[in-house]
Amino acid sequence: MSLIKCSECGKGISNKAPSCPNCGNPIISAPNNVLQEAPAVTVQATFKKWKLVKLTSWCVIILGFLFLGGGEAMMGLGAMFIFFGIIGLIIGKFGAWWSTG
Repeated sequence: MSLIKCSECGKGISNKAPSCPNCGNPIISAPNNVLQEAPAVTVQATFKKWKLVKLTSWCVIILGFLFLGGGEAMMGLGAMFIFFGIIGLIIGKFGAWWSTG
């Protein structure tokens, strides 16, 4: 058993360890006892900006439904809020799709 350096944090770890105890970086041992890094894991990127656009759009839609129930004078304003909320949802969905490629 010998000590090797973790490729992620640089700390000394045992060559028998499945992962670094300091940072958790997984280590895979090849058949000829040569250590290699684990294959990279692909993570889908999400952006808070587009989540905020969608959340704001849903709030505008709910506000529009509240205005619809507020009487005849507020119906036009409620419909406008719902329309722009739906447009915001479409923009948020398209923006998230475009940003993640």
